[in-house]
Amino acid sequence: MIRKTTIVLTIIVPLFLSGCAMFSKPEGCVEGNCKQGPGKIQHPDGVTYTGTFKDGKKDGQGNMTWKDGSRYEGDFKDGAKAGEGTYTWTSGAQYKGSFANDQRSGKGTFTYPDGSVYEGNFEKGERSGTGSYLWKNGNRYNGEWKDGNMAGQGTMTWANGDTYEGQWQNNLMNGQGTYRWKNGFSYAGQWKDGLMDGEGTYNRIDGSKISGIFEKGKFLREK
Repeated sequence: MIRKTTIVLTIIVPLFLSGCAMFSKPEGCVEGNCKQGPGKIQHPDGVTYTGTFKDGKKDGQGNMTWKDGSRYEGDFKDGAKAGEGTYTWTSGAQYKGSFANDQRSGKGTFTYPDGSVYEGNFEKGERSGTGSYLWKNGNRYNGEWKDGNMAGQGTMTWANGDTYEGQWQNNLMNGQGTYRWKNGFSYAGQWKDGLMDGEGTYNRIDGSKISGIFEKGKFLREK
């Protein structure tokens, strides 16, 4: 009789303990079970998440706040920011758009603390692809970006009326392009590090022109 009871207890106790582990809450869980469905968890580093969970991971709609006051509201997938959302920094900067694997990825709008705005494509958290940047002072760039910099084909329009249309590299005019000053003068040709450099033609408003080789922004010689 005693032997039989021991066997039964041996079977029941492990099942009971495994059941407790299944329904136990993660550390910092203050609402729900933080495994399935709605819940709230406060991490030791001060980060708080309120939203839905799936298999113990943040998944679906949720809000996350950081110790410094930054916050994110939007979609999560497998514990990471993924989908559409809004991230706001304490500096006043804000990003609205697409996320993937916790990074800005896809179409979005980034508003900077000084009021400047970038609207376009992001990749791995950086401005990459095509986009438009409007500076607080009224300057505007429309074109291609790479690793956060103006790179490729693009057009810059300055607040004073000057324009440049052509190639860029590392935020500077590099390659072939045309610069038109608001007074009617223009230069069409090669550029290097933001200066006329290489073969090109400088056109005056009276119809005359200078064609040849330019170097570091100055006319060097005729071709």
